[in-house]
Amino acid sequence: MNYVNQTNKWELIRYPIPDIFLHALDELKSGTLVIWTDLDRIIPTNTLNSNEIVKGKFLEQMEKVRQHLSMTFHRFIEEKNIKLFCWGHEIKPWNPFLLTEKATQAFPEEHFNEAKMKGYVLPHKCHLTEEIYKTAEGINGWTNQQGFYVYRGKRLILAGDWLGLFRKEEHYKLVRIQIDLPNKLDTDWQIDIKKSTARPPFTCREQIKKYTLEVRNRGVEVFRHRGKILTIRKQQEFQSLWLEKKQGKKYSFIINRDHLMIAEFKQLAKIEPDKAIEYLLRFVEETIPTKSVFIRESEQGVNTEPFEETNLEVVKLMIKQIYKTQIATGKNVEQVKLILASMEPFNNFPELIEIVDSYE
Repeated sequence: MNYVNQTNKWELIRYPIPDIFLHALDELKSGTLVIWTDLDRIIPTNTLNSNEIVKGKFLEQMEKVRQHLSMTFHRFIEEKNIKLFCWGHEIKPWNPFLLTEKATQAFPEEHFNEAKMKGYVLPHKCHLTEEIYKTAEGINGWTNQQGFYVYRGKRLILAGDWLGLFRKEEHYKLVRIQIDLPNKLDTDWQIDIKKSTARPPFTCREQIKKYTLEVRNRGVEVFRHRGKILTIRKQQEFQSLWLEKKQGKKYSFIINRDHLMIAEFKQLAKIEPDKAIEYLLRFVEETIPTKSVFIRESEQGVNTEPFEETNLEVVKLMIKQIYKTQIATGKNVEQVKLILASMEPFNNFPELIEIVDSYE
């Protein structure tokens, strides 16, 4: 850049190799040495060697370089076609698909327009060691590394991108799909001269989208259920404590009244009601399907209020019961109304609280 600024010309020049690197390749049969100098966009000019803060920032940038090389050329490194070194340290390959993990789920390979794709659902965190989980998140973290990994001649040119077909969302963070392109498809996929962008042709977008939806659906299930594989033995149907209820385009979650455990709680309530209620509350607290709720709310884009679009008789009954109990303790009507208005979920029904003293 300095040469261009001085001469106003864009020319290929012979750069004198610093003495320290003159014999760096002598012991090798073949190799390429890449030397970076004058990195004034990373380190300000005239920075003192003693400046530890700038040194730390420089090392952070160099670590990103190492990670980028590890990811971009991982297939060449894995196949032992090349070896890459940074500052004398050999770079290990970073494979985004965790092929060495037993819990990784691979989908059948699909071909389209001389290209091919293969989907993977990575294991839930609970199936990975802390070290592997940290490594597998890649440069940008689990959520941002989801999506397509587009290769051109085994070189990764695009990592963790849904190519405009889908949005990145937390519950799809375990989904990664490999796409292999031959060099002849550069024009069809709008690959630029830097080999850093790609756009799928309209002729194959629907096929890619259909395949990807299957992989994404599996990824949601693994994310939601922590990768548990539910097996049915001897035709026995799996009993879920929580059920999804769909009304129009909205989803809600309800307790499965037919669950065997609920029947047991009813029996226990006849003998020890306090214990039965406590046990039931504990199971509800421990099994709330938080991930499923998060997924549905992100898809719907709206939050539902308690007892919304349902029969309010049970709400009226509880308001009436609390009203009678509190009146019996000596409180007046207005005091009880204030208590109910500050109590969840009754605070959502001021119109019912207002007429509580008229209930029979």
